[in-house]
Amino acid sequence: MLLIAHGSQVQTAAEDMFRVMEDLRREGNWDMVEAAFLEITPPSIPEGIELCIGKGATHVVVIPYFLLLGRHVSRDLPRIVEEAQQRHPGVRIRLGPHIGYDPRLARIIAEKAEETLAAM
Repeated sequence: MLLIAHGSQVQTAAEDMFRVMEDLRREGNWDMVEAAFLEITPPSIPEGIELCIGKGATHVVVIPYFLLLGRHVSRDLPRIVEEAQQRHPGVRIRLGPHIGYDPRLARIIAEKAEETLAAM
């Protein structure tokens, strides 16, 4: 699995995604879990795909760590994954859905609001 995020000039911006990556690794359901970024933060998405393939992946599931559907999710990411697929015809590279809507998000938001209210 390759988790991908936007990238940022803020050094700590990727920390939460790296924590999710480590959680997924600890679960042990995937042979490998790596991370890559659309811009600014290394490694780039093509580099992340190459890293997975270099470690022996024959299937790469690319999962966008993006909450909202926008130009990057709808156009940029499919193009990048398609280009990688063309470079590696013997490897199955598939782009999964972004986080988007998930009913579990409402519970997370409610918990954050409750924590904030309790701290007042």
